[in-house]
Amino acid sequence: MLQRWVDLPVFDGLRACVGAWVVNDLPAGIGIREERSQVTGNGALFIPHFFE
Repeated sequence: MLQRWVDLPVFDGLRACVGAWVVNDLPAGIGIREERSQVTGNGALFIPHFFE
């Protein structure tokens, strides 16, 4: 797992971040999270996308 702090821009009061899933060196999906706070928590809006 790789993580790094990035000060995210604010859009309509929400900060969006994109996470990627990689399985066996192949892209498997992404997740988009939106949160009001600077630290994404369990209450964040979440939209998953998977690749076939």
